[in-house]
Amino acid sequence: MKEICFFLIVMATTINATFCQNEQNEFAIGVFGYEGPIYKRVQESKALRLGISLTRSNTDNKIGTTLKNQFLGFALSTGYEIRQKIGDDFTLYYGGDIVTSFSQAKVENIPNSFTLSTKERSLGFTIVPIIGIYYHFSKTMFFLTDVRFSTLNYSLTKRSEVLNRNNEERITTDSRRLALSISPSYSVGVGFRF
Repeated sequence: MKEICFFLIVMATTINATFCQNEQNEFAIGVFGYEGPIYKRVQESKALRLGISLTRSNTDNKIGTTLKNQFLGFALSTGYEIRQKIGDDFTLYYGGDIVTSFSQAKVENIPNSFTLSTKERSLGFTIVPIIGIYYHFSKTMFFLTDVRFSTLNYSLTKRSEVLNRNNEERITTDSRRLALSISPSYSVGVGFRF
């Protein structure tokens, strides 16, 4: 795991040092779909991408039993895109991101006679091809929309369940998962160039 993280940092630093001469910077934020900001370092028809997202939720339901859900998710993405101008106002872009994500979830179900508690921690890596289009409504501002395909995903998950009646029963499972699928999602955002 440490080797993979070290490799990604070295790769991003090397690409940054060789790639970014005579560049512009862009910052975009998703209005719908993608939940986080994206920073791009642009040189001519190429861009190096860096994105981050944070998701948090906390819900309580009390219908007959008490059900508590807590979720925290964090993702960091690095990627590369290629651009092609379409007229004066539009730019087509395509490329991909490598997304590293961490999530933690806790669910408590408390009926009258016992408590069932489930905790889950997950670390994942996903390859995400992207295709999208920019609409430049000024020299410094733009709208963007894209379609992302989560294709190859590898995750490590640790799940712990506790069943409390008069005594405790613990069940702990570790799992590794490698999935190949095409799961499209889309986003709409706004950004500026500086």
